[in-house]
Amino acid sequence: MQASRSAWRFAAIALPVLVASAPATGQDDPWLAIQTNNAGALNYVRQSEIEAFADVSPANCMLILSDGEEIRVFQKCAPVAAALKNERLVSFPNEFGMVFVSPSSIFDLFSTNTSGCRLNLKNRKFVSVNQSCDSVHQALPRE
Repeated sequence: MQASRSAWRFAAIALPVLVASAPATGQDDPWLAIQTNNAGALNYVRQSEIEAFADVSPANCMLILSDGEEIRVFQKCAPVAAALKNERLVSFPNEFGMVFVSPSSIFDLFSTNTSGCRLNLKNRKFVSVNQSCDSVHQALPRE
């Protein structure tokens, strides 16, 4: 039991380091390493295909790709955002942490009945944030 707990603590500490150091393998690496549910096992996603990602629980992040595929990442979104080479991402708070989205992927903004905002993406997926659509609109860069 103690060994299992120690292994999970090690994975929790080493994981952000693994994700953050993944781009160091090559500055032009178009792939992003993401943590699976197996400690030490990584999946890879082409960075240019990521439209948004959101914390969907206290310990998990969901990547949304341009084709609409959703990939669960077994860590928070902040380390994933730090590992990306996309400086144009904007971030907003959500129920479990943060949402990161490429502004060019947003199709429209709709107010929710909880005074939040639903960001509809071009791939027909959406992410919800805990800010008004007016606040989201103001935070988006002007093209």
